Amino acid sequence: MKKYAVFSTLSFVSVFIMIELIMSNKAGFTIYAGFNWLIHVELFSWTHLLTWMLQGAALSFAAFLYMKPNESLADGFRFGLITGLLFSIVVLFNMMGKVDHNTYQFFADSLLPLTGLYILGFTISGWLFGLMFELFAPEFPTIKNLWSMV
Repeated sequence: MKKYAVFSTLSFVSVFIMIELIMSNKAGFTIYAGFNWLIHVELFSWTHLLTWMLQGAALSFAAFLYMKPNESLADGFRFGLITGLLFSIVVLFNMMGKVDHNTYQFFADSLLPLTGLYILGFTISGWLFGLMFELFAPEFPTIKNLWSMV
């Protein structure tokens, strides 16, 4: 479990570094980051890295509980897609309350690509959670013993 937790958290952080680097070059990134509590305008700060680590650790543990041993890659992909959509819905609801502060140009040009990249980041991370589960599953005890440890 320790190897899975470390490598899945590190994979989450590396994927979101890439995704946010791509997002930072898009128009409207600062507006989008203003509505999202998990994205910061300054990409490489200690608070942002700590946020990524905590989010990655929590999501990798939730993915571990969600995945079935026989279908870990598909379950990881599904978990990433579900969490990406849920986090995007939270951001979009946050925008709805403050819609008068935004311009139409942001909604027309930037919202869909930035939201798509955000969901893509969660989906890739979820698939990597499944891959880490697949790689380190032989080291796990049986499911019955695993749940008895909890």
